[in-house]
Amino acid sequence: MVHAADREQAIFLLEKALSETKISGIETNLRYLSGIVKWQPYLNGGVAMRDMADFSYQPNTIDVISAGTMTTVQDWPGRVGYWEVGVPPSGPFDSLSLRRANDLVGNDEGVAGLEITMTGPTLRFNIATRIAVVGAAVLILKNGGPVCMNECIDVEPGDLLKIGRIESSGARAYLAIAGGIESPLYLGSCATFTLGKFGGPFGRALLPGDVLGIDHHNVSSASKKGEDQSLCLTHDWKIGVLYGPHGAPDFFWMKI
Repeated sequence: MVHAADREQAIFLLEKALSETKISGIETNLRYLSGIVKWQPYLNGGVAMRDMADFSYQPNTIDVISAGTMTTVQDWPGRVGYWEVGVPPSGPFDSLSLRRANDLVGNDEGVAGLEITMTGPTLRFNIATRIAVVGAAVLILKNGGPVCMNECIDVEPGDLLKIGRIESSGARAYLAIAGGIESPLYLGSCATFTLGKFGGPFGRALLPGDVLGIDHHNVSSASKKGEDQSLCLTHDWKIGVLYGPHGAPDFFWMKI
């Protein structure tokens, strides 16, 4: 509730109060109320309850229909600087893939996206936006039809995106959305730390019924549709090894 000298100033203060109110972990009517105070009939005054039938509500959100094996909100470089007090950085396991996905949709490389492990989620979009999926090869269906990884994809309100099972090498893929996922900063990062039960919008992996907000303030006017720079994931690895103290007879001994 706000008070001002006239209606115009009161509406301005009300809109400001609503925009500065942040509640995470549960869906509220804040988005709905924020839309009403920008609605022209409300600005004109004299709105009755019956007029609300004409109010068109289109939230900047994504509905989680199914969550996949383990899908979390992560950002890069994560929650750095707290290892000495027992808080790991979290962040993306494959940071290059998340950063590439962000680049494809026009985000800064550190914007929060979804890390998908083994099997992906099914998501319904409530607003038009751009997305990209980068990382381990996975089948992506938009409204039942396949779409490609490693490129910018346009989605419309009502579109259903189903991300399937990882099909070959690797275990994780990354979904970036233009503007990024709405999530409060906790110790300087949006990265989800499931063991500590903090980070991301919910402090946990996604569950069916969750609603993800899209941070429309970060949306750029054009995507960076550059050439495909995706990594080739294989089962062949080169591992660097340094001889350490556990290889010395004083520390480690094995009879063969």
